[in-house]
Amino acid sequence: MHDFTLNREDLAALLNQLNANVTPKDSVLSGAFALRVALWAAIGYSLYSYFKAYDLSTIANRYLSDAAIGAVIAFLLAATTYVLNAKRISSRLLADDGWFFAPQTMRFHEDGIDHETKLGQAQFRWRAFIKLAEDKDRFFLFIEPSQGFVVPKRALQDDGVQELIRAKVPR
Repeated sequence: MHDFTLNREDLAALLNQLNANVTPKDSVLSGAFALRVALWAAIGYSLYSYFKAYDLSTIANRYLSDAAIGAVIAFLLAATTYVLNAKRISSRLLADDGWFFAPQTMRFHEDGIDHETKLGQAQFRWRAFIKLAEDKDRFFLFIEPSQGFVVPKRALQDDGVQELIRAKVPR
């Protein structure tokens, strides 16, 4: 069992590793980016078509315009709610006793890792990890290019855990 509490330096190191994992190919040239561009192009074309049809000045078009204005207002409210919730969640995650900086316990074994915090516990098989990175002070175990765990080497006794991590997680 390995108990530790992460510090702000660990967070900064994780952010550096995350930035290294996300390449321009992943963000700009990916299929997800192309899908977003296609979605916004379709929305733009729909609005263009709508306003072209509005020139006909029928009563039905007035109702359509009210519906479109309502949809825009709903979208703006949803976006605002998302931003406010994201700020609230990130402030809780990064509080001094929040998820990231709260005491944690990790158990390393042949099958994987058991991770426990005050908020709950999770088990990860070694095959769940897609990449291992390390610096002189910590391991970074990634389950996604933008999501992973920081394991400070200061918390690992000389019981073979560092070798186990290096053997089980691909670089």
